[in-house]
Amino acid sequence: MASLYPEAGYGFIAAADGRSVYFHRNSVRDERFEDMQVGMDVVFVEEQGLRGPQASSVKPR
Repeated sequence: MASLYPEAGYGFIAAADGRSVYFHRNSVRDERFEDMQVGMDVVFVEEQGLRGPQASSVKPR
């Protein structure tokens, strides 16, 4: 988890290839968005969104 903006309901995940991938609070599975923390190791499915890649099915590893 690279960055979180809890008040706005989104964050960015540091992908293995160095990119930052956007995710929305509704994409978090098996964990409450409010419990996510910067530095947390997560797995996710990458999809193409309207503004580029985004993460879905975000879960703690």
